[in-house]
Formats: sequence, C-alpha cells, structure tokens
Amino acid sequence: MNRLAAWVPMSSLFASLSPSARRTCRVPRLTAVRGIGGATDGRWPPLDTVARDVVKTVTGDATYEGHDPVLLLLAWTFDSRSWMAEPLIKIGNAELRGELQLPADQTRFSFAELINHQPLTEKIQALATRDGSRKMDPLESKVSGIHEKLNTLNAAFRGYAINPIPDPQDARGAWLAIAEMNQSSAPQLEPLRQAWAQLKRTFLADDAAAFARASSSVTDALAALPALYRPSPGKIAVELRSNRIQPFRTAWQIMVAGAVLAALAALVRKRALDVVAMVVMVGGFAALCYGLYLRWQIAGRIPAANMFESLLFLSWGMGAFAILSMLVFKDRTVPMTASAMGRSRCSSRTCCRWTVSFAPFRRCCATRSG
Repeated sequence: MNRLAAWVPMSSLFASLSPSARRTCRVPRLTAVRGIGGATDGRWPPLDTVARDVVKTVTGDATYEGHDPVLLLLAWTFDSRSWMAEPLIKIGNAELRGELQLPADQTRFSFAELINHQPLTEKIQALATRDGSRKMDPLESKVSGIHEKLNTLNAAFRGYAINPIPDPQDARGAWLAIAEMNQSSAPQLEPLRQAWAQLKRTFLADDAAAFARASSSVTDALAALPALYRPSPGKIAVELRSNRIQPFRTAWQIMVAGAVLAALAALVRKRALDVVAMVVMVGGFAALCYGLYLRWQIAGRIPAANMFESLLFLSWGMGAFAILSMLVFKDRTVPMTASAMGRSRCSSRTCCRWTVSFAPFRRCCATRSG
C-alpha cells in the first residue's frame, strides 16, 4: 500500500486537536540543515529545495505567510499534532466547496478537518476505483489535487518528506526517509538517530544555540554514512544560491519594468527613455542568463528537458531579439513586445519543480534565515 495514502485510518486521532498558539519566536540558524541532501524524482536536491516543493504543494506558496520553508517543514515533522489542526490547505473555488459540502465562508482548511470530512473522503475513495482510461472530469481533477496536498502534508507529518540517508549499494537507489531510519535497527544508523532526536528536542525546547550544535551533529552523522553517490558540496551550494536569489523571478520583475519603459519610450519618443529601457532590458536579460547558467550547473545538462525550461529559452531568445532590435533597427515597438512576451514566459509556473523562540514554531516565524 502507498505509505503516503495511509492518512485515512489515522483520522480518529485528530478529532480533539485545537489550533496551535501563535507566539513571538526566535528563528534558528538553518544553514547546516538547509544543505542536507536527499533523493527525489531522479535528482539529489538539498533540503531547502525539498521544503520549498512540499510547502508550495500544500499551501500554494513556497514561503507561506512569509515563513522560511525549511523551518515550516521541520515544524510539520517535529510538531505534527499541533499543525494538523492548522488551516494550511486552500480551497478557493466556491463551487468546489459547495460540491464538497464545505463551509462557504472558509477558504483554508486543516488536515484534520479535511480527512474527517466524509463527502471529501468518499470522493477520494471513488477516485481509486474510477476507470483509468477515462479522463478525469473537472470535479475529479480538483479532488485529486486536494488528495495530493493531503498526502504530501501527511508525508511531512509522518517523517517521509525528508529522506537524507543514501543507498550504500546503488548510486541511483532510493534514499531512506527519517521515518524509515527510526524503524530500522541498523547499527550504522544509530549515530544519526541520536543526532536527529537531539535536533528534534532542541527545536521543541526553543534552544537556538543547541539546535545549531545538533544540526552540525546531524550533518556529520550523514557524512559518515556509506554512499555510492551523494551530490558534491559545490552543486548543493549552487542550488541553494539559486533558491536564495530566485533569478527567474528577478528577471521577470526587471522585464516588467523594461516593457513599461519601452512602451513609454514609444509614446513620448525621448532618447533618454530609450537608453533607460535598454539598460533595464539588458539587466533583465543578464538575470535570465545567470538563472539559466545556475540551472545548467544544477542539472549537469543543458536546461531544455521540460516545458518550463523550453519557455525559459524562448524568453531568452525574445530578450536577445529585443536588445538587438533596439541596437540595430532602432525600433521601439519590437523591444516593448519582446520584453513583455519574455516576461510572460519567465513568470510561467509550468513544470517549475526540480522545487529568540522557534519551538514548536506554530506559524509564528515570519523571517527567512540561514
């Protein structure tokens, strides 16, 4: 049975949960844990990327309410009972809420609410028996999306979202999750078990200094485990940098400004605006080039393997054409159009995945750290 789909039998455990308290909190330094490697979908991303993907899948936003995604994922893993009652999952469509018999005036729902809601669970169970050759109707597609969010959040709650333990015999083998480590009796995992337990204790005890020491112990214990393959520190650092600076979002923002300035230059026909528009477009193009370079370094191949990457290259081509047309043809309308179209491609979210008090971090830490 799919281990991520095991949340239905657990539903009786959550009926008595109350929402977690909001409190002022210090944010621990997450540099060490942010770079912990893992394996997913044929890649070996750092925990920072995994956390961004998990949080975005569940909430719709990788930095939900301004929270650091790594801190959120750790909180869901270490303090799951408190978070099961928090309204994390958005169901914004009023018609969908009506079909599922959910409150009309509520748009976010907790894990506990949804797994105890019989109309939803019945529709999820019906998905398992549907004819696989038939395309899902709109309602089934929406229900499947909610099911994915519940499964993803349940994986975090049960310790399956973080899988940092490499396969010692197969370079492309599945890496063990934290939950599987806790279920294993392998003696070589004992130092990591102890280090991870200490990390959890310090997180819940609100001890930032001890958390930093425990983080180092965890990374040391992981480094001591045998592995046929683990990503190099350099590759991890490149991906962390890409996550931190978000080059494609930066390029999108600059290209918006470039499109506006190019439109103004076409209207008022001022040489100074032409120059400013050119500088802004070159800046956006440079940010896009740097993002493609980082993505190339992370993947180890030319970044043209999916729709998102293809759109990035289309945006790159449009940006280059806009700059050349301004320099060679002295045409104001082409840069404006190309910049706007390049912006729309950069902002596409298609296939974008690859993704002081802190205890128990109950939706209170709104600061990015590390």
